[in-house]
Amino acid sequence: METIRESLAASRPGGAPAGAGPDLPGPCEAGLFRAPGRPPLEVPWPEDLVAQETGPRESEAAAAARADLERLREGFSRRAGQGDTARIALLEARCHELEAKVASLSEALARTTAAATSQAREAVARALDRERREGARREREALERGRGQGRSLASERLGAAEADARSARREARAATARIDDLVAELAAVRDAGRQLEQERASRARAERDHAREVSRLENEVRRLGAELAQLRGREPEIDLGPVSGPLDAIRTIPHSLVEEVRLFSGLQDRVEFLPSALEAAANYHGGDLDRYWEALIAMHDVMWSLKFQEADVQISRDFRDRTGFQYAANESRETLEIESCRRARTFRYQGRDRLMTNHVKVGNSGNYADGALRIYFLFDEERRKLVVGHVGRHLPTKSFMRST
Repeated sequence: METIRESLAASRPGGAPAGAGPDLPGPCEAGLFRAPGRPPLEVPWPEDLVAQETGPRESEAAAAARADLERLREGFSRRAGQGDTARIALLEARCHELEAKVASLSEALARTTAAATSQAREAVARALDRERREGARREREALERGRGQGRSLASERLGAAEADARSARREARAATARIDDLVAELAAVRDAGRQLEQERASRARAERDHAREVSRLENEVRRLGAELAQLRGREPEIDLGPVSGPLDAIRTIPHSLVEEVRLFSGLQDRVEFLPSALEAAANYHGGDLDRYWEALIAMHDVMWSLKFQEADVQISRDFRDRTGFQYAANESRETLEIESCRRARTFRYQGRDRLMTNHVKVGNSGNYADGALRIYFLFDEERRKLVVGHVGRHLPTKSFMRST
């Protein structure tokens, strides 16, 4: 309204106060009146009134105030004439009144809008709360349904699993009973096997004892025959050459060590016997011929293979483990320092004398009655043979010489 007063004052000539003259100036500098050639006055709508148009329905007082404001707007838009000073004052008072009314209506509208907004917010909050409660209720119901279905499915699966477990337990009990039966049957078979093994071992021992006794008696017969021949002044004729072939070997049953050597020499080509070996065998009497034959077989089957066929072996250990016979590669230094002992182990082979220290032991005594036998030989790497220079009595050693 201060703008309206200033505009009215400026419209008087010379800035005279209201009522000084009837004439009004041209256009109002504040833009409230339309002067000739100027655009019409535009009064902006209050924001509260604009909001009210889209808000709740306005009251009759607000409608009357709006109508008065429209009339006032029309009055401001007319050209002011002389003698209108009283009217302008009246309009000014009316503007004050309308301004107060508009302010009051704006406050009422703001309160109404605030109340409506609060109510709307409360309604929205209540709706959201109802929706949340409803959603929570639906979620609980869905969860309960899911739990029920899960419990039902779990119960079905548990029942099936229990049925499978019962079936498995029945099968396990049946298998356990079958295993027990098999264990009992196996124990019975083992008992029977042990009994059979004991009987077989007993028969084998009896057969070995019988064979030893037969061999001992045969050897004793041969020894007595040789002694009888010596007592009669006759030396038994001995062929020192090897047998000519397998047929001769079959026809000739060995009754002495030299016959065993001849037979063995004719049946194989891995072990070669020098004439010195045959002479030593011919001069050896007594002992266990079966045991001596086993030693010759061990020379052929095991000693030759360890030396010329197998790798990463220890001949002394492996020969003993496989055959039960002792093997030594050397003699003691004290024994070889004795000339007679060294000479007893030197044999003629391929035109020169060869010292042979490799030897297989059969028995541990030099006494003929105890069956002590020694086989002295060398390894011919080129010919891949075992060359035997002596098979017979225990050769002299330092300790053996003292004992004799």
